[in-house]
Amino acid sequence: MSAPAQEAIATPEPTEAAGAAAAGFQSSAASAAQPQPQHEDEEAQVQGAGSYLFLLLTVLTVVLVGIAYGNYKLMPYIYQKDAVADIARTLHEGQNFALYDLNFDIRGVRNEQIRLMMRTPEVMISGASHWQEAHAGLMPGVDFFNAHVHRDYYHDPMALVELLVRHGRLPNTLVISVRDATFTAPADRSDNLWVPWTAESRSMEERLGLPDRPWIDDFVLQTVLDRFSLLGLLSTVHMQLKSEEVPGPTTAESSPRMDIFMADGSIRWSEEHLAMFTPQYVRERALEHAQQSMAHPPGINVAAVDAFRQTLELLRDRGVAVVLAHPPFNPTYYDAIAGSAYETRLAEVEALTRKLAEVTGASVVGSFDPHRVGCTADMYIDSEHSQPECLQKLLAQVSVSHSVSLRREQHSAQF
Repeated sequence: MSAPAQEAIATPEPTEAAGAAAAGFQSSAASAAQPQPQHEDEEAQVQGAGSYLFLLLTVLTVVLVGIAYGNYKLMPYIYQKDAVADIARTLHEGQNFALYDLNFDIRGVRNEQIRLMMRTPEVMISGASHWQEAHAGLMPGVDFFNAHVHRDYYHDPMALVELLVRHGRLPNTLVISVRDATFTAPADRSDNLWVPWTAESRSMEERLGLPDRPWIDDFVLQTVLDRFSLLGLLSTVHMQLKSEEVPGPTTAESSPRMDIFMADGSIRWSEEHLAMFTPQYVRERALEHAQQSMAHPPGINVAAVDAFRQTLELLRDRGVAVVLAHPPFNPTYYDAIAGSAYETRLAEVEALTRKLAEVTGASVVGSFDPHRVGCTADMYIDSEHSQPECLQKLLAQVSVSHSVSLRREQHSAQF
């Protein structure tokens, strides 16, 4: 074949279709030579961010689960029911129980203690930690049991009474503490220590025929968050590392570093804690608390007052002598709030207590005013928690009732 023919085959004359194909090829080649479209870069960035977020969430979940597990294992007396029940069984057997501090599920302990009770006490205390140092020796010759819990509200005596009725352990005399915040509604409470007794208090509400409350009333987010508290975990680790002792049964009534939970329901501070309660420390805490609370009095919820009244009426109808007690404040604190909205609210709570006593047949002892009770500043460890010397003055006003026939008759009729 001649050279011109070869040349003709290699480079044919372009037709219209061939020209269009050539143009398309050149366009594709030009596009391929240009950078990738912007949306592909954005997709890649989104995928990268998604992978990073997934990794971050995975790490965060592992960390939170680890913290929760650490709190569960290192704080068994808060989160493990069997460990809480062990405290109650130890106390039931007449021994005391040593703890790093008083941060434990005291309501869970009370549940088991009342279930295990073999006899009904003559006098029982229902109240907050104001009563924590009230030991049986303050009422000699009386079968006495201190059923105090931490930070009580009106639901707490209701829950306690429910347990006592359920197990047939209503005492002859029940001393029920009425503190400044007793009638605070659940939504307005600043702590979550009351949550473990919600089932029992609701059982009492049902027993009394009270209107149903939304279950959300008893949900406190802090209860969930506490399980994932890194600060709480680190504090527990530090406390356990520095202590040469470990929690458990003991016959001792004092310890260098351990607080003692006594078989009669009261507590004994560790030597370390006692050394901390100096006059200067107590005065500073009292004044600090006064400054914080002066303009923020607790509320008085109408439904709370009515539920409390009906609980008192149930006790009256079952032959229980009820004593309503006002725990006195530290004189330093009480004098500092003079003339404030808080002092006004305290007077209103006392007046309400007297009215409740009048309509339910209960008696009233004590006062928020320590000068009326005879308690002095050296009898306190802070603004409101008094030592046995002050509590004895309060219990001296309690007249022990021995009229149990009506209670026994009604208990037999119920069961």
